[in-house]
Amino acid sequence: MPKRVLCSCGIDIDPVSGWLNTKIGAPANPTDVSRGVFGVAVGIYRFLKLWDKYSIETT
Repeated sequence: MPKRVLCSCGIDIDPVSGWLNTKIGAPANPTDVSRGVFGVAVGIYRFLKLWDKYSIETT
């Protein structure tokens, strides 16, 4: 009987907050904000494609 391996992976999609207020007292500027947007605009779709490719169930 083949063995079954279970694993869990957590991914936190919080693209902008890490870049906001990175400078002491300075308001967020477009450069700081745009760095985090990649995760939502491109990165998340790469994860979805990967999970679909290997038939990994996600919620």
